Formats: sequence, C-alpha cells, structure tokens
Amino acid sequence: MIGLSHFRRRATGAVAAALLALGSLMLESCIGHGCTAIGCSGNGLDLVFDGALAADSTLQIEIALLEQGLPPAPIVQCELSNKAGAEQLLCNSYLSISENGARTLHTHEILQMARVTISSNGTVVSQQTFSPTYTHVTPNGPDCDSGCTFATEHVDLPQVAQP
Repeated sequence: MIGLSHFRRRATGAVAAALLALGSLMLESCIGHGCTAIGCSGNGLDLVFDGALAADSTLQIEIALLEQGLPPAPIVQCELSNKAGAEQLLCNSYLSISENGARTLHTHEILQMARVTISSNGTVVSQQTFSPTYTHVTPNGPDCDSGCTFATEHVDLPQVAQP
C-alpha cells in the first residue's frame, strides 16, 4: 500500500509536469498567432517644415522625385503662408497626400529619394535632397497583415526677407 501511494505521487508529479509543459507549448503557439485590431496611421513619408516663417509671407514648395538617370519629377506643389499670424499649408498633387496642421505634409507614399525646393516670389531660396530611412512595424502581430512603413524628414525653412 505504501509502495502504491509512493508510485501515485511520482505519477501525479510526472503528469503535472507534462501538463505544465504542454500548456506552456500551447500558450506560446497561441500568442505567436494572435492578431489585434490596433492598426496604424498609414504608410508614407511625413515632411515637417521647421523654422521661422515671417509674418505676412508666403513660400512656394515643390517636392520632386529623384531617380538615377531621369530628370526630377515634380509630384507635390505647396504653399506655406503666414497671414495675420495664422500659418496655413495648402498642397496639391496627383498622389494621395494630406496636410497635418500648418507644418506637416503626409505623402501616403514611399519615396526613395526626393528634393524639396522652396521659393519666394518666384526665386529659389533653398533646396534640400534626402533619402528617407523608413521604419516598418506590424502593430497587429507579425503574421497578421502587411504592417506600416513610414518615415519623417525635417525640412528647414530659409530666412527670407519680405518686401
């Protein structure tokens, strides 16, 4: 009887250890395949315009794609103005774009290399070329969707004397 009781304790311990290992394995396999509905704000490039913008001034902004061996291809035209202390960014393009406040343009596109040209009264006052470094995230889980690819580039506004 004592031998049988000792055997049951060993068997119970072995069964408990096996169940614990199996439960841990099942939990890992469920976690790796669970998807959430977090989503993301979208793919693309954010261009943030930094610096002072003189009162009652307007800057014209052109964003052009640069590809090796091809001439620059303008894709976005914007106007950044400061009228009566209120800044406004207005852009148009054949691409899907959106203005996020008065200083950020979201392209909704992955641009590999671009040039930003800023003009005042028809005169080019600055140019900046960049190759964005994109970040890719999968907020809903690694096997759930294609995820989000995004980057942010900062463009310095030139100091322009207004007449």
